[in-house]
Amino acid sequence: MNPTCSKISLTAKLKLVDEKSKEAKIARNALFSKHPEMKGNCLITNELEAFILSFVM
Repeated sequence: MNPTCSKISLTAKLKLVDEKSKEAKIARNALFSKHPEMKGNCLITNELEAFILSFVM
């Protein structure tokens, strides 16, 4: 397999986040700085509680 085509798998549980929390504000700023077209169309309501990362080459 070509190393530029590696795959990542994340397994996690979602945890509800208060929409007005500092954590949600940081998440919105990070998301909208990369994807400004999503502003006004996206709610940040979950966070990853714990995850397993698998990397396949």
